[in-house]
Amino acid sequence: MNILYANWQCLGATDVIEAFQEMGASVFEVEISDPSHERIDWDFVISLGIILENNKIDIIFSFNFFPTLSEACYRYGRKYMSWVYDSPSLKVYYPSIINECNYVFIFDRAVAIELQQKGVATVFYSPLAVNIHRLSRLKVNELDRKRYQCEVGFVGSLYNEGHNFYERLEEKAKDPYLLGYLEGIMEAQMKVYGYNFLKESLSPQIVQKIRKCMPVEIPEGALTDCESIYTDYFLCRRMAYLERTRILTRLAENYQVYHYTTNTATIGKVINKGKVDYYDEMPLAFRFAKINLNMTLRSIKTGIPLRAMDILGAGGFLLTNYQEDFLQHFEPDVDFVYYGSIEELEDKVSWYLKHDNERRKIAQNGRDKVEKNHTYVKTLKAMMKVVGLHG
Repeated sequence: MNILYANWQCLGATDVIEAFQEMGASVFEVEISDPSHERIDWDFVISLGIILENNKIDIIFSFNFFPTLSEACYRYGRKYMSWVYDSPSLKVYYPSIINECNYVFIFDRAVAIELQQKGVATVFYSPLAVNIHRLSRLKVNELDRKRYQCEVGFVGSLYNEGHNFYERLEEKAKDPYLLGYLEGIMEAQMKVYGYNFLKESLSPQIVQKIRKCMPVEIPEGALTDCESIYTDYFLCRRMAYLERTRILTRLAENYQVYHYTTNTATIGKVINKGKVDYYDEMPLAFRFAKINLNMTLRSIKTGIPLRAMDILGAGGFLLTNYQEDFLQHFEPDVDFVYYGSIEELEDKVSWYLKHDNERRKIAQNGRDKVEKNHTYVKTLKAMMKVVGLHG
């Protein structure tokens, strides 16, 4: 089996290539063209055709869905497999998603079901995976332990980059009613886990006000609407900032909290530890934090974020907000622990920091479950059966 891995600056590239090779496949690599991130790059489609023919490629694989790759496979009679781990991922709603060459595996079960209900037969649900072999090979020393050991750790963005979509809306709107309404529904949503009602709270009048300030263009034939874009790109990211800063600030009042991020800002008493390398450093941060937080971006409807899978695979104790897909694959209070409110989060942080044996047992169970069911090789083999190729 010859696989063309279409690369971009994504996490997991080394892991998936290693898994394909372990499965006996020959893997060729190509860098996705810059225009392909924004639109269909027809020049790149032609270039891909030459690569497909010269190397007798059976299938193109990429993390996340790219219409350019789909059109190349459709034109040259190849299969295209993509594994979507971002949310929101606007491209899965583009017209190219229906191309018969596609096998699009989406980590968020709710999004996969949504598209299937719209008649898209080329999408499937698959949780994300972990390279247990790589994590097992990591060498650990006492200096690593001292560097990364903390009571509570969180790896992730605050979504407070300058001039983001919501900030631009605030600057342009100058409408106290609109901004007050949006702040109100976000505050209400932050009290509820497991159901996202933001989109249905946007009345036509509110949407019209937003569009007047921040119009969006939706590709012709796309299977989405402006309400979804405003919800996922504007409100959910703003909520991530509010939610994460509040939680980290509150916890840091009583506990040692490490935050690993590219952002240089410090929040309250939180200790900003800077950026960590995904492959070599992040697993150690997960392993040596007594409690690892996962605060899911609200545009992820039910899915298990990559961060959470990586925590479990590294043998870290995972304390996460409620996400429905966890219950499809893991047992709460056995493999991981979830919270349904900030108050419950604080209570569980306090309890598990005082109960080392219980915390360590849950962390070990989570790692064992990942090793049994969610390695790259095991998950990719299941995908290949759907595609009709044997890995």
